Amino acid sequence: MSAPCKTFKAPIGRPLLALAMLGAMASVAAAQADDPVSTLPSGPKDLLIELSSDPVVIGGVVGAERDAAAWATELGGMGTELSETDLAILAEYLALNVPATIAATDVAGIVAELPADGRELFAANCMSCHGVAKYYLLQDRDTEGWMEIFTAPYHRRLLTGDNERETFASYAAQAMPIPAEQIPDAWKE
Repeated sequence: MSAPCKTFKAPIGRPLLALAMLGAMASVAAAQADDPVSTLPSGPKDLLIELSSDPVVIGGVVGAERDAAAWATELGGMGTELSETDLAILAEYLALNVPATIAATDVAGIVAELPADGRELFAANCMSCHGVAKYYLLQDRDTEGWMEIFTAPYHRRLLTGDNERETFASYAAQAMPIPAEQIPDAWKE
């Protein structure tokens, strides 16, 4: 009878670990280059997830109706660490898109069932023609200014669902312009 074979496990040395970490960081950078939308300012749905990990809290938010000013006050009183700009982005989105009837009971599911936010609408409708061009990121328009883009013949057929144009315009008005020094070099070309 032969003795059982023992498996030899070599310890991972620091150089190998460092190499693995560099590879992971390169993968993140490559993913951002492949998905430039991921480097845009957070969308309202991302901000809602940052607001709370409690499904009861998020369910209460999406079940309530307020105007943007009331939402800004409500959200600001929740002890969140969101910036004023992020609070404004989220407040505008909520004013346009909730209350909403949601079947999900977990935060990710609740947020997934909500209407597309401005960042998602940009990714789904604008990227194919415009990409993430610097001229888009540097535009300083208010909500009405962003709404004007839908008067152009080539934009008239875009974002025709309930509140889609308003949702896009409110996000863009709050999130743009991005300071030129914060625009990734690959987008400046």
